[in-house]
This record gives sequence, C-alpha cells and structure tokens, in this order.
Amino acid sequence: MSIAWIGYEAPEPSDYRTLGSAPVKLGMQNLTNEDYNKAVSEAFIETFIIFDDPKFQQQVESKDWLISCKRVNDQPDILDGKKVYTTLKNGFIDFSIHPRRPWNAIAQAHKSKQRVAIKPKRIKTWFSNDIKTKALLINTIAHEITHLVSYDFSDQGHGTPLCPDDELVSYGIGNLVAQLWIEKQ
Repeated sequence: MSIAWIGYEAPEPSDYRTLGSAPVKLGMQNLTNEDYNKAVSEAFIETFIIFDDPKFQQQVESKDWLISCKRVNDQPDILDGKKVYTTLKNGFIDFSIHPRRPWNAIAQAHKSKQRVAIKPKRIKTWFSNDIKTKALLINTIAHEITHLVSYDFSDQGHGTPLCPDDELVSYGIGNLVAQLWIEKQ
C-alpha cells in the first residue's frame, strides 16, 4: 500500500456530497479538519465551473495533447483535443479526497478505488491572499481528475524534452483550469 493511503477510510454512500453544479459527488469522510473540508469543497466547485466554461472547451479542443509519455514506434502518444474534451466530460466519476502526502508527489489519484490523496500543504494554499497561490489547489484537483477519467491519461516520465508538462493532458488541463480561474477573479 502506498503511504498516501495510510489512514484512509473508504466512503459510505452517505459520505458523498453534491457540491455546486458539479456532475459528480465528492467523498468527504477523510476531510475531518474543517479548514480542509472548506478548502477542498470550494476548490472542487470552482474546478467544475471552469470545466463547464465554453472557453475551457475551446482551448482544450484547439490542440492535440500528449495523453502519456509513452512512445509507440518512436511517435508520441497523442490525442486530438476534441477527443480529450469528450473523454473528460464523459468520464467524470464520484471520488473521495484524502488529505495525505503521497510519496514524492503533491497528489496521487487511484482510479480503481475512486480516490485522490492531496498533500495537506497544497490544500492550505486555498487560504492564501495571493490568487496564483490559491489557484494551486484548483490546478491539483483538475490534474488528478484527468487520471480518474482515463487510465490512458498518464504522466509517468513527465517533464522531459519528449514529454513536456504543458503538452501533457494531466498537467496541461490542470494549468489551463487554474489559468482560466485566475482570469475570472
């Protein structure tokens, strides 16, 4: 078991909450700290507001995306933006959040168990007076949602010349959602 899941309590149906107009429910059973609960709830709502924004759709659909760092026959693993957007919109699932630092990461998604661990320090950024710092939590939630949507959206090996973060679905979507949210503030 990854250290991210130490102390994780699996959700009961009553642990899931509908927040804002999000098309999915969020498991709140591990967010026992009121500040963490407030931060994650508010950032979750804001993330889905951006996912519904026509500007988000236009920007996602306007380019091809790396869906992973894999190379097949020395070619990048690319998906056109319209398919990326459709996969996102059709793939949202209910999930729960665990405020725990994963090994060597800010956050970690576990698709088969429908859960995301987020480093508590990242959750606390929501209370910053600096809008760019505050947006880090939205970026992280959007990024991890891409991993929950599709096993194909992987970022193992990211940050290299052949797999730059901005071209990769997980990092690119997280960055785009945060950028669009900042613009709306």
